[in-house]
Amino acid sequence: MVHRDVKPANVFFDARGTAKLGDFGVAHLVDLGQTQTGGLIGTLAYMSPEQITGAPISIAADLYALGVTLFEAVTGRLPFLGPDFVAQHLGEPAPSASAIANDLAAGWDPILADLLVKNPGDRTPTLGDLRSQLEALDLGGQPALGPRRKHITGTHSIADLAEQGEVQPRYQFETPLGHTAISQLVRAVDTVLDRSVVIERFDASDDALHALDRARLLGRTQSPFVQRALSLDRAARIAVFEAPAGASLADAPPSLPAAETIRMLKRLARAAAAIHELGGSHGAISPRTIVVDDGAVPTVMAAGLGPVGESRPLDDVAAIITVVAELAGAEPSFDALARMLTDEVGAPLPRFTPPLDGESLYAAADAIDIAVLAALGSR
Repeated sequence: MVHRDVKPANVFFDARGTAKLGDFGVAHLVDLGQTQTGGLIGTLAYMSPEQITGAPISIAADLYALGVTLFEAVTGRLPFLGPDFVAQHLGEPAPSASAIANDLAAGWDPILADLLVKNPGDRTPTLGDLRSQLEALDLGGQPALGPRRKHITGTHSIADLAEQGEVQPRYQFETPLGHTAISQLVRAVDTVLDRSVVIERFDASDDALHALDRARLLGRTQSPFVQRALSLDRAARIAVFEAPAGASLADAPPSLPAAETIRMLKRLARAAAAIHELGGSHGAISPRTIVVDDGAVPTVMAAGLGPVGESRPLDDVAAIITVVAELAGAEPSFDALARMLTDEVGAPLPRFTPPLDGESLYAAADAIDIAVLAALGSR
């Protein structure tokens, strides 16, 4: 697939700050050598020479646009300032990034130069090559890329790449993670998207089918604070999940000040609210099923829950309050937690409605948050 409109306006960030490429309205599945139709597609300031001239389109066009986007991100300006973007993209060499941003690591220059080559056949060949270059980049000011690679002439073969991708299974390098009463879990590498995943293989029991249905529900939340289900095969009884970063609260409970504790409470409330809006509940929220990364951002797990009985949104609320109260050293009730957090900073206890679901838990936590922030701001 070629996106054909990579630019800063189409790069989005989720609540974790993770970059996502969006707006695939002009993206097309392409065969090698396919030409574009329907006129110019993409924003001119970020458009590759071959798109401007109507030449055959390949992944090289996206690499060029990504090069322009990266150039702007690290220097604060476009490589070509216009107004005649067409002439500049077609015939003017891109300036050195380090010449524009004096404090920029010199290693950026060869990376960006290889992306902004006019001839698509001479550009950085693949995203894998670009990733390797970026991972080798020395941000301390010294280039760590070694001698600049020699350009390989010729066209990109998307068909060849696809054929190579079929040689090995998609998920490789499996490492056992453990098991539940109804499933086995492994960590693996998704070689297509080059990321770590968790694979859960369920047994033939009815409880396993219920667990798959629950995973499907949790996967529909699209919440940054609920583990994403990437693929579910009910017939094969296999689910693939995004592998969260960090450790479970049971293994590494953080010590948080009042403001950060409330922030965690609000994020967990958002996770529950996303589930409750779909008419379901999690039913297994505990320190073991909440993973927290280095920034104290929680992820409520969807994998490895085991058999889960019937539950209601109120059960999720009670579980979240218990988890956060334990972190704060408070009694497992919202009143006790709220009093401890406000007392810690000398804030008055605000009025709030007792929470019954994720949304009302967020509203109550937000009232506490406002009171705590006001007290901290007045110091």
